[in-house]
Amino acid sequence: MKNKFTKYAFYLILILFINSCKDNTEKQTYKNYLFLEFYEDMTHNDFDNITKKLISENKIRYYISNSSKTYYYKSGKCEVPLEFDFNSQGLRSVTLKNARCLIDNYQKKYKQVNFEEKNVSLISYLGYNEDFEPKSEYSNNGVAILCNDIDIANWLDEFKNKINSNPKYKIDVRNLSNNPTLIRKEKIIIEIKENREKMDLPESSLYSISHTGKSIRLINNNISEEDYMNNFLSHKEKPEDFYKRTRSRYKAQIKNKFYYRYNYDIKYQTTWNYDNKTQRLKNLKIHRKEENIEFKNKQNKRENSSYEEI
Repeated sequence: MKNKFTKYAFYLILILFINSCKDNTEKQTYKNYLFLEFYEDMTHNDFDNITKKLISENKIRYYISNSSKTYYYKSGKCEVPLEFDFNSQGLRSVTLKNARCLIDNYQKKYKQVNFEEKNVSLISYLGYNEDFEPKSEYSNNGVAILCNDIDIANWLDEFKNKINSNPKYKIDVRNLSNNPTLIRKEKIIIEIKENREKMDLPESSLYSISHTGKSIRLINNNISEEDYMNNFLSHKEKPEDFYKRTRSRYKAQIKNKFYYRYNYDIKYQTTWNYDNKTQRLKNLKIHRKEENIEFKNKQNKRENSSYEEI
């Protein structure tokens, strides 16, 4: 009986040992893949091997600048820089930077990616022109020019219609409905952040009167119009520009700077990594808020005590 029990005990221990080895093997081989063949906790050595493989498959390429190597994800004509975040444990996340050329594909594939589209005017001011002078005269090197015509365009309603109906002074923009947009894909979170790119537009004014050749009349008849036009180059303002600026009752001002171009960073990371990072940021905000309250309390306490000292 004793030998029989020992025999069963031996087999039980053997089975537990085999299962334990199997579990450890599965733990060692299981990987949380982030993007392509990049996975969480990947070492730098494995990273080098995988990048060589992906380059040979024409899925990524690299560019070396100032001894720094940048990898690019390839998708048709679109190439997007890749950013890899490592810590002491290995790879934590993969980010597709400035991925504007890929965003439409994400919108088609994932229902979470939605946009709000709107038409935005570039006009920051439309109203009375402070330089308006009905009897303005243009002079250059002793030669004067008088502009007499008053155009129907100097009616405010006509000018507003001219500006507002011109698509040149409007642009279409679209914003992510949720910024950032989160896509949960099994154990992976895809985080899409929208970034605004500033475009500097030349500062310019649009006037209600447009210059025409018939609008300019020379006062001094001793000089030909051809000689005068050749001579005006030394003047700071052309005759037609002077005419539009001073004889226009209204003007519109184009915005000098306008945030209109949008780009997107698309980060792949595990749900655990994202939740852990989010919780850390939340705790940091709470801690800073508590520190700020404590500082204000000390400040008020000191203010009250100093009141007794004076």
